[in-house]
Amino acid sequence: MRRSCRSSGIFILNDLVKYVLSVVLCFLSQRAFAQNRPNVDTLSLGGIRPSVPSVSVPSLSTFDTILWNDGQGIGMLRSKGSMFGHQGEFRVAIQNNKVEQVSFAAASHNRSENDKLFSDICSSVKNNYGTPDIASASEIRWEGVEQFFAIRTSSENDAVTVVLSRFDKK
Repeated sequence: MRRSCRSSGIFILNDLVKYVLSVVLCFLSQRAFAQNRPNVDTLSLGGIRPSVPSVSVPSLSTFDTILWNDGQGIGMLRSKGSMFGHQGEFRVAIQNNKVEQVSFAAASHNRSENDKLFSDICSSVKNNYGTPDIASASEIRWEGVEQFFAIRTSSENDAVTVVLSRFDKK
């Protein structure tokens, strides 16, 4: 009888050790993931961050103006460029003389090219930023407190857009 109590005590101790080890490993893996994932609120796209004054971004002087209303401090700027190995166009939305949103759009000719483009860009970004907070067939997205970072494909399947934007103030 004594021997069986002792054996069950060893099994309980083994189970406890296994449990503690699994909790420790889970904690360490979550910390490693958190350390690998960048803070979305500090990201920039093409070297431009939302929420900064537009005059503090010297590269904006090379962008073409699509529209501008100086009285309200709003506008839309664009420039050709490349990102993730694809050619496209950067667009910057300005509101109250601050950068509100930065996007990069890469065009495609047909649905299969667009699907490949979306897959390529998503794969590149996932390798850098880890698992997205939101994922669907047409968008993957990482969210911070002040801004979000997303990759989207259009419903017409003619472009893939990478977006870095401030959340709307409610």
